[in-house]
Parts: sequence; structure tokens; C-alpha cells
Amino acid sequence: MLQHESRVTIVDNSGAKKVMVIQKLGGSNKGLVRQGQVAVVVVKDSDLTRKKTHRSTIHRALVIRSKISLPRTNTFRIRFDETAAILVNKKNLPLGSRIRGPVLQELCEKFPFIGTLSQVII
Repeated sequence: MLQHESRVTIVDNSGAKKVMVIQKLGGSNKGLVRQGQVAVVVVKDSDLTRKKTHRSTIHRALVIRSKISLPRTNTFRIRFDETAAILVNKKNLPLGSRIRGPVLQELCEKFPFIGTLSQVII
């Protein structure tokens, strides 16, 4: 879960490395950004070879992993080591062409493009 001014790692190949959350999109802005939700972010650290994402540019990010554990069934919960996101455009299509690391199956059902770009689906 992320709140205002949280730092997040970007795990796609769009060029951004670290971003800071500015605002939650959809619903009340008082809540936290959870997995599968979109937030407005500003790029804090980027790869200089990419032309799409420079430092201090504003983008949208979709949170795909979180340190907070989520219930999968009645018996167990899933938790990741880091909170990670990918950059998306206004139509919720990704800016990058590859996602590093595992992605939940529930997110692949909600956003079909995640399943095609990710290498590992849990």
C-alpha cells in the first residue's frame, strides 16, 4: 500500500527506476494505493538512454507488487519483498515492453496486457 510521497521501484523497461506517488486515481484521494490501482507519479531516478521517461516528468503507474500481504484463499496469504509498479498511459496500456519479476494471477485477469509482458505469473 502506498500513500502520498511514497517511493516506488519501477520494474518495466520504460526507463524510470524510482518514482514518487503524487496522487491516487479513482475514488477518494484519502485512501491508500493498493495492488491493481493506478496512481499519478513523478520520476525521481531514470535511465538516461530512454527518451520516454526523464527525471521530473509526470506519469501514471500501476502497482503490481506490494509488501503488504494479500489473502489468496482461506488458507494462505501472498506477500512480496518489495513494492513495485509499472508505468502506464491514460488508457492503462504499458509504456514498457517487459516486466521483471513475478505478477499475481488476479492482476493478469484484470489487466490482460500484464500476463503477456510478465515472465512469471503466480
